[in-house]
Order: sequence, then structure tokens, then C-alpha cells
Amino acid sequence: MINERRAFGDRLRRQRERQHITLTAIAESTKVAASLFAGLERGDCSRWPGGVYNRAFIRGYAAAVQLDPDEITAEFVEYYETPAEADTRKPGKGAKDTPLHAALRLGLAIDPSESWRRALKVLLLTLADVAAIASLTLAVVLSTGTPLWNALAIAGIGYHVLARIVASTSRTDRVWLKSKAAPAVDVESDDDVPVSGTASTVA
Repeated sequence: MINERRAFGDRLRRQRERQHITLTAIAESTKVAASLFAGLERGDCSRWPGGVYNRAFIRGYAAAVQLDPDEITAEFVEYYETPAEADTRKPGKGAKDTPLHAALRLGLAIDPSESWRRALKVLLLTLADVAAIASLTLAVVLSTGTPLWNALAIAGIGYHVLARIVASTSRTDRVWLKSKAAPAVDVESDDDVPVSGTASTVA
């Protein structure tokens, strides 16, 4: 197999030289390091990333030296890929037409139940706020005899202010607890640090 890879690479190199194309020129057109193509021509692709990247690289090289990308990719697969890797995506028209970024695109599945849980949480919090304001309104009406709409306005403003105060207090408490939990770091001064392996030069 090593000899076949070297023969394959040598044949590619001769074709490139016949076209008077440098590895640097191919690297610029394909955006692939010239050292990887130099390894290909030596029969050594151990530094290539593998998978769909390899197929994209060899197709770019073949097109640059005016060889059939499908045929060269098929030979490359035969020499450099295991049967399992070759079966995942056989070279041909489909490989040519499939963009590299499409093959590498990842999708994130959204759990429908998570959306329902979030919606239910928002609904419950809203109902709790409404119930609290209604209770405050009723308390204001019963205790002071204030008209309903005035009591509702007072309860709404009071509830908003109270919620702000509670949120600010809890945030301050969390910061205070974190500062108390942080371990104290003792920093030794340079005078206290013992120096080993040195000898005094003071007589």
C-alpha cells in the first residue's frame, strides 16, 4: 500500500509539473497548506485532517492540475481511507455537489417540553403577581375605605417598589455571602520567603 501511495503521489506531481503549477499556487487557490499537498506527492497524508476535509482537499488539488476530480478522489479513497470511512460517503457526483459547509453543519434539537415548562413558569409567576396585587388592593380598601381603583393603583405601586427592594436586598446578600466565603490568601513578602540553594557572599 505504501508503494501504491507513493506511485499515486508521484503521478500527481508529474502532472502538476507538466502544467507548470507550483504547490504555492495550488495552496493559494484552495486555501490549503502547501505542505499537505507536498506530503500527498510523497505518498504521506498522515497530517491530513481526515474525512470530508480530505475529499475536499484532493478534489481541489485535482482540479488545479487539470485532472478529473471524481477519478482522483476515487483513487485517493482507495489508497488512504479504510472501508468503513469510504462507505460513509462514496465519491462521485454527490460528493462533488455537496458543499463542505453543508456536510459539517450541526443542528440543535429543541425539546418541545422545555418550551411548555418555560411558558408554564411565566404563567404561574404572572398569576402570583396578580394575586398579590389583588390581596394588597383588598387590604387597602378594607382598612382605609379607599375607592377600588385608587386602592388598586396604590397596591400596584407598592408591590412594584416592594419587589424592587426585595430583589436588591437578595442580590446584596448574595454578594456579601460570596465575599465571606472567599478564602483568605496569605501573601508572603519577599523578606519572608526562604531562598534555598544559595550561599551568602557577605563576609
